[in-house]
Formats: sequence, structure tokens, C-alpha cells
Amino acid sequence: MKDTTKYYDYIDKLINDTPDFMIINDDESYVLLDRLVVDLSENAMPWLFKVYLDKNYNILREDNLTDYIKDKYKDIDLKVKNENGNVFLNKDVIYVILKELEENNQVVYENEKFNLK
Repeated sequence: MKDTTKYYDYIDKLINDTPDFMIINDDESYVLLDRLVVDLSENAMPWLFKVYLDKNYNILREDNLTDYIKDKYKDIDLKVKNENGNVFLNKDVIYVILKELEENNQVVYENEKFNLK
């Protein structure tokens, strides 16, 4: 697997900078999808981003990962939690979203941060 350091460094910083009410700490930390979206772009709308991940990249559909993503990354522990209609993602799901978007030239990594183009 290619170097994942930049992804996980970004994700760790995202988790550390996220308010407690936007995180679930069970067996690991889960970040609210909305928090990730706003961090990628102040102008992005979380509900539209979910449609974007479904229609354009076949990543997330109806608040769950698609079979395509589950199969492609079957060696990674991908977990999504739905709490009262709010979608929370573990580190590995955030990694997959960032990786897929970067491979499709939709995010840019600069100054230790990912940003939507």
C-alpha cells in the first residue's frame, strides 16, 4: 500500500480539533461526516457532499458504504455509525474517502491539509 502518512496525520489532526459533540468514542473515534465536509471546504454542504460521494464516486449510499468500496478496501476495517440520522466515520473510512477523491483529482493536499477543489 502506498504511503498513508499524510492521510492519517490529517485525520488525527481533524479528530483532535473536532468538538466532543461531533465525535463518538467507542472502540475508536468516529467523526461526524458533516465535520469532515466543512473541514474540506467551508462552502460545501454536507447533504450535497453525500450525494456527490454516491453519484460521482460510488462511495457512500444511504448513509452506508457501497459494496464497491467494501470490496475494494476489504483489508481495511471500515466502520460507519448512524446515530439519529447523523453519520459518523472511523479513521479508515475517512482515509478511503480522501484517497478516492484524491485519485480522482477532487481534493488537493497542501500545508498538511486536504481541500476540495
